[in-house]
Amino acid sequence: MDDLAIIIPAYNEEISIIDTIKAIVEELKFFDYMVKKTCNNNDFKTTIYVYNNNSFDDTVKVVEEYIKNNKDNNIVLKDCYRQGKGYVIKQAFSEIEAKVYCMIDGDNTYSVDKLFVMYDLIYKKKADMVIGDRLSTSYFKENKRPFHNFGNKLMKNSINKLFKTNYRDILSGFRMFSYKFVKTFPITSSGFSIETEMNIHAANYDLKTIDIAISYKDRKEGSYSKLNTFKDGFKLIKKLFEMLWLYKPILFYNSLGFIFILLGIIFISPIVLEYCNIGIVPRFPTLIVSCFSIFIGIISIFIGQIQAGNNLRQKQIFELKCLEKERVLHINE
Repeated sequence: MDDLAIIIPAYNEEISIIDTIKAIVEELKFFDYMVKKTCNNNDFKTTIYVYNNNSFDDTVKVVEEYIKNNKDNNIVLKDCYRQGKGYVIKQAFSEIEAKVYCMIDGDNTYSVDKLFVMYDLIYKKKADMVIGDRLSTSYFKENKRPFHNFGNKLMKNSINKLFKTNYRDILSGFRMFSYKFVKTFPITSSGFSIETEMNIHAANYDLKTIDIAISYKDRKEGSYSKLNTFKDGFKLIKKLFEMLWLYKPILFYNSLGFIFILLGIIFISPIVLEYCNIGIVPRFPTLIVSCFSIFIGIISIFIGQIQAGNNLRQKQIFELKCLEKERVLHINE
């Protein structure tokens, strides 16, 4: 079992991936010194896992060459054949056993000088997830894609309001996780909405999350973002509604129910008024549709209550699962 597993998803990152690895390897020199000094661990094992996600450039070639020339750095190259960052993280979390996990993008945009600070918070059980917060430092200055800036703010504000959290960077790709978080996280995202799902999962199950401000720089010239502003933006909004449906059923179903009830009342009101005045129903089909709309609204509200009860049961199961994972980790230690 690794003491720290660093996971780097890589899709067509031949220009930046080696710079990312070098930055991590260099920071690990200070990291190892701090671990020995503060954690009294002289046999600390860190492994860097690079997950190639069907790259068609020279990503694999440059990583293999680097590993060949730097055998002491404990770097492992793996393949994930299902396309999407979510699938990469799902595979990595499933097959890697470590006490602490780190996820970082392979585009060399994140400064890793807070690596030990983030690890230490997990190691001392002060947090289950630590997020490298770009938005509080240089992100808006460095990032040249204005719609990405808007999307970051929109998602952050929406999730913080809906789930009563105070996240500073919802979409950061640089994070540290506890064993408990990783082994209890049911990943449903296939792509870049994985970070959003992580935040909502932590909020729903009261997993402690801390933001640490980190420096951010834009991509190297010649390197390009894999995010499609509108396509992936739509997926993020869709994921937000999915998470709302799963984790906030009362809010979701009550809102839906009130909309149906309101529409039913709007359309049935003139029919009732006409019936009171002339004693007949002038638009019988409209009456039926209106009554059906009100009925659907009432049913929707009841479904929300039932789903909320199911969620409470799921939280109880989750707590038992967390205790089991903590027990497994203690045995491995």
